[in-house]
Amino acid sequence: MQDPPSVGLPALNSAGFLLAYLVDEQGNEVKALVSWQEEVMTWSKDGGFKSRRAWFDIADVRCIPSQDYSPSRVRRVTSEEEASAPTPAEAIAPEGWPLEVKPPQAEDWPASAAAWLLDAIPSGYRAYPALREYPLLLAWMATRHVAHELEAVRQSYRGAAVDLKGHLQPHAVEAVLNVHSDRGGRLKQLQQQVTVVTQALLRGDSRPID
Repeated sequence: MQDPPSVGLPALNSAGFLLAYLVDEQGNEVKALVSWQEEVMTWSKDGGFKSRRAWFDIADVRCIPSQDYSPSRVRRVTSEEEASAPTPAEAIAPEGWPLEVKPPQAEDWPASAAAWLLDAIPSGYRAYPALREYPLLLAWMATRHVAHELEAVRQSYRGAAVDLKGHLQPHAVEAVLNVHSDRGGRLKQLQQQVTVVTQALLRGDSRPID
């Protein structure tokens, strides 16, 4: 089963899955139904991400050249109610699932998980083919690397104001704190995503990818 094509959501600085187009009487696309992951936590505390879906005006959705938006991939409906039921892809993708990874019931989803997990660990590991062949091994490594980096960012955030006082102007210290806060948020999201991908791999087949 193929996952829906991806689209950009500039207003949310995010991306999502395009589930359906709302068309007018002439068949013109006027709205797009999109699902995406929304952060519902602060980076320094436990939290997570919730799956959201909403209709957007067609002008507020950015198509991606490499994606296929043909009728065979994206439903065309004449009313918002017609598209109210969750799609198969939504039903099988766990909450917090990364958009870059195919849903866990797609035939070749472990390969897409492996490619995504490689980006979650230091780039030097790309030189080791065995890691790509075993997605579960990649997930195990990613879990630890992300946790260690998140803890390092938290420690740096806590110490930055004290360590840098007297060496940098106040606005520069504030900029450092903002960078660490943003990085911490991204790492917390990545940690959540690595967790759900790991759980799916543990429930499935961890044999080498053919």
